[in-house]
Amino acid sequence: MGAKEKTLSNQYEHLRQEYTAFKEKLEAATEVGKAGADHVNVMATEYAETTEQLKKTKGVMDERGAKMTDTLPLVHIKNALKALVAESKNFELRIGVVNNHTLLSGQCR
Repeated sequence: MGAKEKTLSNQYEHLRQEYTAFKEKLEAATEVGKAGADHVNVMATEYAETTEQLKKTKGVMDERGAKMTDTLPLVHIKNALKALVAESKNFELRIGVVNNHTLLSGQCR
């Protein structure tokens, strides 16, 4: 029985060596695959972070752009200035009327 086992072992030794070599190649390829998968995960995380930062930056830029093109405060300021000018003219007219009345009442006496 032992001689038959040795004969079979010797007969299939080259197949065992091929199997061992293929197994080592498979293990090496598996390691490379795991390393690649880990790298992909790291890159995907970095991509997600970069995308989130880009969204925040775009939001800030859109907000700044909207503030720059928003002319409503300037319109309110211009309207307030127009109202002040009109009110000032009205007061000047009243002052003139009072001065005129004062002068006329002083002449009548």
